[in-house]
Amino acid sequence: MEDEVDRRNELFIATEIVFFAIIGGFGNINLMIIVIKKKDLWSKSSYLTILLSASHLFCLLSELQNAIYLFLNIHVRRDQCYSRIAVYLFVISWQAALMLMIVVDMCVIVFFHVFYKKTATKTYLTIILTPPIAYGLFIAIGGYFYTNDDVLEYCNPPLAITKNFRRIWTQSNVVINTMTLVLFFVLLVYYYNHRKNVHTRDTRKIVKRLKVSILFFVCTWYLGLLAGEIVEFLNFPDDVKAVVHGNLITPVLLSYTQTFYIIIWRSSEFRKTFLELWSWVPGVKKMLKKKNIVMKVSPGTIS
Repeated sequence: MEDEVDRRNELFIATEIVFFAIIGGFGNINLMIIVIKKKDLWSKSSYLTILLSASHLFCLLSELQNAIYLFLNIHVRRDQCYSRIAVYLFVISWQAALMLMIVVDMCVIVFFHVFYKKTATKTYLTIILTPPIAYGLFIAIGGYFYTNDDVLEYCNPPLAITKNFRRIWTQSNVVINTMTLVLFFVLLVYYYNHRKNVHTRDTRKIVKRLKVSILFFVCTWYLGLLAGEIVEFLNFPDDVKAVVHGNLITPVLLSYTQTFYIIIWRSSEFRKTFLELWSWVPGVKKMLKKKNIVMKVSPGTIS
């Protein structure tokens, strides 16, 4: 009976991965296409949004390998799993740090607006992207030395590395998410107390639109990471830990999927651009005419 329950759980997780890969893939691809096609949307901040969406898309597609193993009831050794998802471990780590740097970018726009405007795009992006790349490499390379030949129930980043380095990975992610949250709340407090001093209309739009997305991202990551820390701290049996880590994919998948849909909800300009992109679909053109929205997109709109 226990084996049957475990098998049903595996099939549920696999189905969930495929579902979010479709929904999240659609959203992230559309976000990138819209920014690339609309040159008016190009800005330093929007490039970071593209990179974040590309990272989330890669993570969603990487999870499909885990889904295939679960559907086919294939179990692989930890060292085999790691060799197949090492790049995924790098990306999943770098995108967590990238979210922190997106908040740093917002702070630079608000507090150091002149520096933001005068700094060349390549130089600025190099500065912003160096910490996420360094952190991703540290985790991916460090994880290589913490594998063994244990057979895994799930082939995903938390289980592809052994307990000692997994604690380093989860705890460092908690620190990064905490920094993101604290810095973002500082920005929000300043924004609401000095709204008239915020430099441009586009900056105000960025803060308004991204605040929900960032808070949602941090909360889903906290849920996954802290739950993993709890089972490690309480020293549950290994089979229980494996089941918990396997099911913690749900908040992670939500974090990979949410950005596009929250931006659509928060931004009328982005919503209009998306509908125009899909105006060839029956009914969408009527929806556009009914709304009667005039496109007025300016740089940084989706950042």
